[in-house]
This record gives sequence, C-alpha cells and structure tokens, in this order.
Amino acid sequence: MADNHTKIFLENQVEAAKKREALEAKIAEQLRTDEKFVNYFKQFDPESVEEYIDYYAQEKADWYEKVANYWHLTENKNSKWYKSAIETINEIASKKVYNQMCSWLNREAAFEGIEVSRDWDYWLRNPLYFKHAEPVTQAEVDAYITYVETYPEEYEGSLYTTLDSITPKLLWREHQSKEEESEEDDKLETYAGFFRYYDRVFQTEQVQWASLERIKKEAYYQSISKNIANDNTPPAEKVPYVAPPYLDYEAQWSLLEQYVKEYESYENKIAFEGHQWSKKTQEFLDMAESALYDLQDIKELVAVPSHEDWREGLILAKENYERRKLLEALPAAFEEYQILLEHQLGFEDWLAFKGTKSEDDEYIQQYKADILAGRKLLNEPENFDF
Repeated sequence: MADNHTKIFLENQVEAAKKREALEAKIAEQLRTDEKFVNYFKQFDPESVEEYIDYYAQEKADWYEKVANYWHLTENKNSKWYKSAIETINEIASKKVYNQMCSWLNREAAFEGIEVSRDWDYWLRNPLYFKHAEPVTQAEVDAYITYVETYPEEYEGSLYTTLDSITPKLLWREHQSKEEESEEDDKLETYAGFFRYYDRVFQTEQVQWASLERIKKEAYYQSISKNIANDNTPPAEKVPYVAPPYLDYEAQWSLLEQYVKEYESYENKIAFEGHQWSKKTQEFLDMAESALYDLQDIKELVAVPSHEDWREGLILAKENYERRKLLEALPAAFEEYQILLEHQLGFEDWLAFKGTKSEDDEYIQQYKADILAGRKLLNEPENFDF
C-alpha cells in the first residue's frame, strides 16, 4: 500500500499529465482553425498534416514548460544575487555595530537597551535595526568591493556577526602585542577579514583592542551564582573564577592531531591519516561536483581558470562567478537601502530578522538573572554597573 507521500506524488503526476494533455489539445485546435496555418498546409497530404499538428502541439507544449522553468530559474538567480547584496549591506552595517560594541566594552560609550555583552548578539546579526547604528556609506560599500576584488581567497560571503564567534578572536588578540599586530603580511588573517580591512581603510584599528573586562566579570558573577546553587560554601571562601581557554574549531583540530600523534598506537595513527586523506579527497570532490552542478544552470559563458587540477578549476570558476554577480548587484541594493533610510520606510520587508530580540530571549534573561544573583551573593549592588 502506497504511503501518503507516494499518493500525493502520483496525484500530482496525474494532474500534471491532465494539464499537459489539455494544453496540447488547445494548441492543436488553434492550429486547425488558424487561417494562416490551414492555407499553408493545403499543399500537403491531409493525414500527414494531422500527424504534424500532433507533433507541433507536443513541441509547443514543451516550449511553454521549458520557458516557464527558464524564467523561474532566471528570476531565482537574479533574486539570489540581489538578496546576497542586501546581506552584504547588512554585513557592512554589522562592522559599524561591532565598533560600537567595542566602545561599550571599553566603557567609552553607553547604549540604551544594552546591559550585558549578550545584548549585542541580536544587534550584531540585525545591525540595520539597531537604532543607535550609523548609516552605511558609499565609501564603505566601495571598500567592500575593493576588499572582495583584492582578497578573493579571503572572501567567504559571511562575516563573524555573533558574539560567540567574535569573542574567541578578541581573547586571542588580547594576548598579542601591538608590535606583533603591525608586522602582518599582505594576506589577511582569518579573523573577520573585512573587519580588519575596514579598520585599515577607515583608520579604526584601535577598536580591535577592545577590553574583555566586562565579559570576564559577567562570567565571574555567573559562576558565583551557579556554584552557590550547587554547594553551601560561603562566597568569601570561594576561589575567584578564571575562565578556561576557549577551544574554537582550529584549536580542536590542532589538539586532535597532536593527541593522535603523541598517544595513539601506530595502527591508529595510520588509520587516522588514511581517514583524513579520504575525507579531504571526498570533500574536494563534493565541492567540484557541486560547482559543476551550479555552473550548468548559468545562462552565460563562465571562464574556467587554467589549473593543473580540473576540480580546482571548476571550484574557482564558480567562486569567481558568484563574487562577480554579487558585486554587480551591490550598487542597486545600496541605492534601495538609501531610499529606505531617507524616507524612514524601515527594513522589515527588505531583510528578515535573524534570531529573537534579546529582551524576548529566555537565555539572555537567565544570563542576566545569574549575574545579578552572583552580585547579590557577593553583597554587591544588583545592577549591571560593573
């Protein structure tokens, strides 16, 4: 017995077949009554003309189906690049909110509605809706275009726009000296490439050295609250909380490789190496197949760079094409952004919200409650002025 999905599929197929049959019949009837067609085909055998009408009707029905698919594809592709351009405006705006977050961390500025570091999460994802945000400028859009053109290998289409992804980088940078920071190559580091490029262009490098004192204090108060909930040790006797090192993805991989080399058996080391080789090979092949699949749908010539590995050539061709289409769509998206901004029309219909607002987020509310509870246990004011 067919399941529900199969039943729906078969019903759709029957309905499509009926529509196709009706379309062919309509086209055939139009031909039989079209004076131009009738007069032209008088010179041919009547039976063969009837066969031709059936053939013509089938072919024309194919045209309608394929052109519908073509326009749908074109519309989707155009929409895709325009939406990507809108996301890019949002990402540029996120850099400006990021700078404001750093000024807040440095206690240089205060913002209504921002009480703890986690309040920035929502606004880093939705910077266009942050009422304190400064508008994106033409100069910043031009800088983004130059960045993508100059550092294509660094561009991945997205930025670090959440506190979870930014904080580990800030922690890492906190341990670097400013002398080390100035000795950098032409190749940008993984740390939010456009953020760093923006700082170079607009001379805002100082924001990269944001203090993490507030974040550490939040973690300390939160730990006090949770520790007290688990035991009866008086607060005064507790050892001050020190946040352990953060294991981001790169650190996890590095430690995994190091651990295998130092502690695993010879057989396991060989198995590990074989697995990694197989995994990388398959991932690379999957990327190439995905690139070829996407390139087949493009209705224009796309240059495939010369490369000793054909798979790499396909991947580069797709990446180059996508960057070019994004940059082509960006001026129009920015023009629309300026119109919405100038006439105060809002961005609700332009770009969807990402995540829930901090005041509606249960996690944020619990985070704040833990901090206040920790301060109370330490006989400190129950507020966020620390």
